Amino acid sequence: KSRILQMNKLAARFFYDTLNSEAGRNARKYLRDRQLSDKTIVNFGLGYAPAEWQGLTNYLRSKGFTDEEMVRGYLAARNKNGNLYGYNTDYYGMKALARKSGVEIKGKKVLILGTGGTSKTARVLSEDMGASEIITVSRKKSENHITYEEAVKEHSDAEVIINTTPSGMYPDCESNPIDITAFERLEGVIDAVYNPLTTNLVSDAKKRGVKCIGCPDGENCAKKAQATGCSGSCEGCSCCSDKHN
Repeated sequence: KSRILQMNKLAARFFYDTLNSEAGRNARKYLRDRQLSDKTIVNFGLGYAPAEWQGLTNYLRSKGFTDEEMVRGYLAARNKNGNLYGYNTDYYGMKALARKSGVEIKGKKVLILGTGGTSKTARVLSEDMGASEIITVSRKKSENHITYEEAVKEHSDAEVIINTTPSGMYPDCESNPIDITAFERLEGVIDAVYNPLTTNLVSDAKKRGVKCIGCPDGENCAKKAQATGCSGSCEGCSCCSDKHN
């Protein structure tokens, strides 16, 4: 246990150091734009994962940890060829939410609210599940993002909305990322917020009879997915509708 604890502390240090390196320059700017202070970054142990698969594993190897220790500590997993790699547990958790709620993404026009890491996960998932069109919504307009005003005025025919912003999360429970009234063709809402379990966005969708779900068991989904390589159907996970054979 002490080895695994030490390894996880080093992993946290690796991500923190990467955040404060040249590779983490854009990530630091993002945190500053969100008005996070240095004290908050340190207190919450925030870091940045480099755009490579082997960065952490190579670092831990250089510190004397074995591949087996990394696997036992859930910092890496083995693929079928025996190589180490990491799972994007957000992907599997979000896929499990879609399955649990019955929200159909294939052939649908999807609006993704937010532009952070979870937003990118939602885009990949939507692509993998066959969305016909995917549009990312941001507070600031850019080449790749539309504004919330444009989403309501020009894309009210969206059929699925995925919220990846912290809007509605404790302690800001009363906020709502978007008013779904204008979306007359809306069929499904997925909210990545896990506290509270029912956000205002999910509540509004329920009132309209729209299929929807928040994240009632996201931590368990992530742990199960990381341990098993689950694609959204973990045994014993309340987010999932199926069982492993």
